[in-house]
Amino acid sequence: MFLNLNKNDFNQIYTLLNNLEKIIDIIYPYILDEMSNQNIPNDLQINAWLAFSDLKQV
Repeated sequence: MFLNLNKNDFNQIYTLLNNLEKIIDIIYPYILDEMSNQNIPNDLQINAWLAFSDLKQV
């Protein structure tokens, strides 16, 4: 099955990813702070930070 995408579809995908990056920038510091408040182990906090960083590089 082939995708039938046009230029507008790619623009919408780009806009969605750009908005997702902005949302990640806003929420991930709060998530990491809350993980610290809940005594989540440091290695899990680091993994969460890396996961958010990877999302931004998509």
